[in-house]
Amino acid sequence: MVNVGLSLWEGMADRRISHGNTNASVPFLFDTHAMIYSEEAPALEAALHTEFADQRINATNMRKELFRVTLAEVEEAVQRLAPDADFHTDIEAQEFYETLAKGKELAERLAENDARELPKEI
Repeated sequence: MVNVGLSLWEGMADRRISHGNTNASVPFLFDTHAMIYSEEAPALEAALHTEFADQRINATNMRKELFRVTLAEVEEAVQRLAPDADFHTDIEAQEFYETLAKGKELAERLAENDARELPKEI
């Protein structure tokens, strides 16, 4: 899930807080995986919203800018729609990557348990 939104805020930490990180219904902090800098940011935002309209999570409330797309899909669209835009993916997404690592550890433990040989007789 990707939030495609325009921010004029200087600090992304402040922006993340504004997205409701204090709300108990939000499973993680809003991790920032990428940022796009463009001189034509409002037009690019509108073009991306149009591009991903069919993948919009909330089709009723247009102020909710969440889309069921991958970061790679967003990057490809940005390169096509605004080739001069700067796409930065070297942004920390700590909780997301920690969750992936824990999921991988669990999958490995389950695979080890499945690999153990069951007794031939009880």
